[in-house]
Amino acid sequence: MSADLPGPTPPAIPDYELLRRIGQGSYGDVWLARGITGLYRAVKVVWRDRFETAEPFEREFRGLRDFAAISLKAKGQMALLHIGRNDSAGFFYYVMELADDANTGRTFDPATYVPLTLKEWRKRKGRVPAAEALSAGVELAAALAALHASGLLHRDIKPSNAILVNGQAKLADIGLVAAAHEARTFIGTVGYVPPEGPGSPAADVFALGCVLYELATGLNRDEFPKLPAELGRLPDQKLLLALNAIILRACDADPRRRYPAAGAVLADLLALQAGVAPRRRTAASLAMVGAALVLAAGGFGFWWKVHSAPPAAGPADHGVAAEKSVAVLAFANLSDDKEQEYFSDGISEELLNALSRVPGLKVSARTSAFHFKGKDTSLPEIAKQLGVAYVVEGSVRKAGNRVRIAAQLIKAADGFQVWSETFDRELRDIFAVQDEITQNILAAVKVQLLSERNRSRSVPTNLEAYDLYLRAQVLLAARTESGLREAIRLYESAVASAPDYAPAWLGLAWARALLPSYAALSGREEQEISGQAKLAAQRTLELEPENASALALLGWVHAWLDWRMADGLAELERAAELAPNSAEVFNLQGDILRMAGELDRALEVKQHAWQLDPLGVVYNFDVAYVRLMRRDFDQAIALGEATVRVWPQNLDAYVPVIFAAGRSGRFDLMRRTVEALRRNVPASEGRRLLVEASAAIMDHRIDEAKPLLAQAAALAEKGKASPAYLGYCYLLVGDTKQADAWLQRALALHDPYINWDVFIDYDVLAANPVSRPLLDVPGIREMYELRRRNNRPVWPPR
Repeated sequence: MSADLPGPTPPAIPDYELLRRIGQGSYGDVWLARGITGLYRAVKVVWRDRFETAEPFEREFRGLRDFAAISLKAKGQMALLHIGRNDSAGFFYYVMELADDANTGRTFDPATYVPLTLKEWRKRKGRVPAAEALSAGVELAAALAALHASGLLHRDIKPSNAILVNGQAKLADIGLVAAAHEARTFIGTVGYVPPEGPGSPAADVFALGCVLYELATGLNRDEFPKLPAELGRLPDQKLLLALNAIILRACDADPRRRYPAAGAVLADLLALQAGVAPRRRTAASLAMVGAALVLAAGGFGFWWKVHSAPPAAGPADHGVAAEKSVAVLAFANLSDDKEQEYFSDGISEELLNALSRVPGLKVSARTSAFHFKGKDTSLPEIAKQLGVAYVVEGSVRKAGNRVRIAAQLIKAADGFQVWSETFDRELRDIFAVQDEITQNILAAVKVQLLSERNRSRSVPTNLEAYDLYLRAQVLLAARTESGLREAIRLYESAVASAPDYAPAWLGLAWARALLPSYAALSGREEQEISGQAKLAAQRTLELEPENASALALLGWVHAWLDWRMADGLAELERAAELAPNSAEVFNLQGDILRMAGELDRALEVKQHAWQLDPLGVVYNFDVAYVRLMRRDFDQAIALGEATVRVWPQNLDAYVPVIFAAGRSGRFDLMRRTVEALRRNVPASEGRRLLVEASAAIMDHRIDEAKPLLAQAAALAEKGKASPAYLGYCYLLVGDTKQADAWLQRALALHDPYINWDVFIDYDVLAANPVSRPLLDVPGIREMYELRRRNNRPVWPPR
């Protein structure tokens, strides 16, 4: 039982009975209160006589008023339900949601209630497991980032000032929140204030780092940076060390090396939560990353390793959003089990996919819409960045065999709620619920309903298959080798359980097709997995003949892997007709149009894909490749350099810059870019060596190119580098024997790089006796004729 805190008689607060004082500070007291509806709340009373003068008292009230403007709008904030003041009695007060009970969760007994602060949480757990500490850090950083984005500071972050509500960590004790320009007084708690003092976003970050240090290590803040003595025996040692790297940066004594604001630390925490270890960054890049969180999502092919930070150089300005345009944000997971996140993501993704098939309705792509997950960006700002008029958001609470889905459609410009509804269903009805939500939203925005032929009626025969599918979808979106392999296993289990479930077959096709881009496979392994991808796509089309995503994937495979360009283009054209809102489809179509030499059309299609997915960084360098082939070298360099700045570890970001600089004679720029490539991409990637060799060849440094080719040849012998690309390089350095050997191997392995338009023109092949026989191969001949007919520029010049 919790003893009452001694103190004054509770003041009179309209509509609330103050039951017990449960917290006290320098300027006020926190009371457990019961409202006239019977609901329990926390009420903080701030007294004027505890301040020396009126100004700081009024300043704290102004800060509270400013916080109220974002409290209920920004996810992750503690809900501020009411503010009032009684000047005659000398206080103001505010009503807040109540923290969980440390013993009973959301069941409250006024006599025994103990607020579950982070201090109490740590006291009971000792050391909080790293995964739980990381989740709490994400939630607190998101709340703090919303404050900083609004020009506010918290100024007193510590474990006793953070609470758990429904298991979610939230910043509490907001009485000291103030605008940055007003945060002049020395306020804070010793041990959580940085050496330079309080009153800045970086000072808030320092305090947050101290809190995370105490949670994750179980040690007191004055022991920083010591780690637990039993570290080597901890099962979560690896994650703890990765989290500690973020904590070290947050608590750096030098504010110039610290995260400048909460958005930057949030970016690294979310990246770590997604399985990506944070890279060492400069202060300038941290500020950029804080505003543009890097997440892996979406994509396909050797250059399609998609990234979902905002592009450094975007498509044309959206202007006024089309009235019939919508973004489906990731639904919030309100289930007690945080691992149910995949289920809430799956619901929102299924809804997005259904809406994207509506003729005349613009729907923001998953990459861009899910970019805002876990971030406290206002709806008008989200809509502005995505170029949409409406936003769908919602939540999912799954418990046992029941699910509650709440969804609302909001007009972003004014926040008007066009439609909202809550669905309580048994899980066996989940597919009907998805259709019901979709129909209601479609009716609300008054657009044409889904035609029957475009609707997916493919439903798994059991819920186990659906659950496997949703789990695999999360792994597919993460785009890692281990994740894709596990996704393949889950999809295969799903289709084994429900052989007629088309979405699982489609996911299996994409996971298999993507794996070669993220795993070091031999040529034969890549052929095998690509063949399996094609079979899965074909099975999807047997079940749903007008599934645009499967048709697009099949078209890409036919054009790129099978050397059947005309068939591939026809399938991609049909897919674009079926899915006019699919950035995925148009991006694939643009790739193949570029390879076929239809450069004007390729640029148009790529720009359209970018408009549909405006936060997809992949379009920076995808459009850069088209610009390169059009000989728009300045634009190709600008777009490529923008991608390198936010995605330095991706080899494909460098290629347009290197080739555009080399082909336009800017060799100094080309050499600097190659040096950056060497610093950021491992030499074990065979294509990096071949790109370096290409640069040396363009710069007429043949003696430097040959050792690089020898290293790449050793990797190609193990299936780790393209024999076609290697053969072309040997052709250009005049080693016809090696060129002939590697090009013959490329033919035998059906190496897709034999048709890689970025590197070499077919007219060059036709002029060389060694490579001329390649043009007798039907698939290569088709590409050659297409590009000649489309007047593709030639490189190297003859």
